[in-house]
Amino acid sequence: MHEPVDLAGVVQMLAGEVGHLATSTGHELRLAVEGEVWCLGDDARILQIGRALATNAMTHTPSGTIVTLHARRRGARAELAVEDDGPGIPTAQREAVFGRFYRVDGGMASGSGLGLAIAREIARLMGGEVRLDSTSGPTVFTLDLPGEPVPPGAQRGVPVFSRENTVAEPEHVSRNS
Repeated sequence: MHEPVDLAGVVQMLAGEVGHLATSTGHELRLAVEGEVWCLGDDARILQIGRALATNAMTHTPSGTIVTLHARRRGARAELAVEDDGPGIPTAQREAVFGRFYRVDGGMASGSGLGLAIAREIARLMGGEVRLDSTSGPTVFTLDLPGEPVPPGAQRGVPVFSRENTVAEPEHVSRNS
């Protein structure tokens, strides 16, 4: 199902969900929301992809790494990006990380190696994509989706799917906006 989704609200919800993981793994979690950011997609699937990207960042980077969750517009597109300041992903492995059952050499993580492959496929079904930009240092996984105008009467920071009036921002998350 494709409907208008408040990406800023999704990022806030995601921060609430993964904040405990950041604390337990010694990562600093930050938010960077650039104004009104709406997209067209399936809200539950967008959250699922964001969860996979954020969890991977905290699983595959050393303690002390800063992980930033972004919601931003890029022209007619909307992006949910997860950036970390870890060691980066070697060039030879950048496309391979999206393969089913693939795990980066020397990774500490357990799991099936399906998260990024599934995330990429779900994104495609919504008319989007998941991209990787990694250098020796910062790594950014970006969910790129069709942008959507702000619906009339929309309240900033309130995910469409929650139907709640407020979204509490976790205390352990620092906000950069």
